[in-house]
Amino acid sequence: MQLLSTLDTTFKRSFSSFALKRLEAEKDQWQVPRHLGLIMDGNRRYARKHHIWDTKQKQFGHAQGAEKLEEVLHWCHELGIKIVSAWGLSLDNFRRDRVEVDTILELVKKKSDKFTHHPDAHAKQTRVRFLGELQHLPLDVQDAIHFTEEATKEHDQCLLNICLGYDGREEILTAFRRHLMVQLEQGKNLAQATNALSLEAISSHIYTSGLPDPDLIIRTSGEKRLNGFLLWQSVYTEYAFCPTYWPELSRQDFLQVLKDYNQRERRFGK
Repeated sequence: MQLLSTLDTTFKRSFSSFALKRLEAEKDQWQVPRHLGLIMDGNRRYARKHHIWDTKQKQFGHAQGAEKLEEVLHWCHELGIKIVSAWGLSLDNFRRDRVEVDTILELVKKKSDKFTHHPDAHAKQTRVRFLGELQHLPLDVQDAIHFTEEATKEHDQCLLNICLGYDGREEILTAFRRHLMVQLEQGKNLAQATNALSLEAISSHIYTSGLPDPDLIIRTSGEKRLNGFLLWQSVYTEYAFCPTYWPELSRQDFLQVLKDYNQRERRFGK
């Protein structure tokens, strides 16, 4: 039985290596997304699977997830994906255990500082923006992310959107509020403000205003739902649901998703 198990493992590794080499050979011929969305799901299940979940030590899998994001951003840069929007923390997540939420927020501060000072981020000319209901974040976190945004605002080759305190329905509601406020500030009454409502008017007030809509959104961990991520922007977005927990996402997984994306016919309702 041990021999059969060893042979099975060896075969799987050989097949995986062959599959990765084939994907690497093909990737330069693909059309990559201009804008890629990432729902980075499965950090906590990864931690439990690998027996590293420890509340006292503040180990929840999120640190490994943050490291994976850096690796995936490197792949995106290499492949020419210019815009990445990654969902780091939802409004609903604030209802989790306080220790876990505080751990995530400390990680945000740490990674923000790294983006601000790491030469690689500046060499790649990556601009970093934070999207969501940021007023719900602690003031020290708000200060940290504002500093990162200021430090990278002139970068114009790549864009990383980190969605924090994010909820897609809240984003749409906020866009409507902003539209009405602008109309009222211009002296319009409610009837005039309502008549001025249009898809373009609302789109000008969403968090990603001025950016192309996401071409592809990847959700890891095997869950096949959106949970409200980029609702307004994703009318014609393609989706990929990967069974792997986010920290375990491999380059082969990532390239296979991009290959599958290239085999789809995007008709945009036509």
